[in-house]
Amino acid sequence: MHEGIIADRYARAFLAYTDAHGLSEAVTAQVSTLLSAMGKAPQFRQALTSTLTLPLEQRISLLGAAVAPGKLEEPVERLYRLMEEHGRTAQFRMALLDYLTMYREEKGIRMVMVTTATDDREMSEKAAGIIKDVFGKDIEPVSRVNPDIVGGFILDTWGYRLDASVRGALERTEKQFRENNKRKV
Repeated sequence: MHEGIIADRYARAFLAYTDAHGLSEAVTAQVSTLLSAMGKAPQFRQALTSTLTLPLEQRISLLGAAVAPGKLEEPVERLYRLMEEHGRTAQFRMALLDYLTMYREEKGIRMVMVTTATDDREMSEKAAGIIKDVFGKDIEPVSRVNPDIVGGFILDTWGYRLDASVRGALERTEKQFRENNKRKV
């Protein structure tokens, strides 16, 4: 069976379980933390998917350590144990990603990519607030740093881009200058 379909099925059941037990917000926070840890440390992701290197209880302990200082939520542990039992730990990350997507869709939460020149939380939150005011939706900002934009910010969401960066302004000015100063031969 296709791996994406398998992960999707686990994610749907996981979402239904967390909703039924009123734990979806706490679980979603842990899922985001785990996915971030997996993205930053490939060795962590490999340790979770390799059944040969570490026993199950040590892998569960790794999951708990990744969400520190809190305790690993019971549904997250149950999902991992279930996937381990069925030999599906390789799809654990994909199931978590699918779960986040389904959770956001269910709650009407939209992702907003906020790109700034420096790691400036205040600027990211201000930019994300603009999107929330304009669209009136719950949003989840994802910050990215790109020093090439020099200053300001770029917002990407729902296929729209708002470029309020210094680099973008310079590029627009250059384009306008070139168009206004073309010689007709």
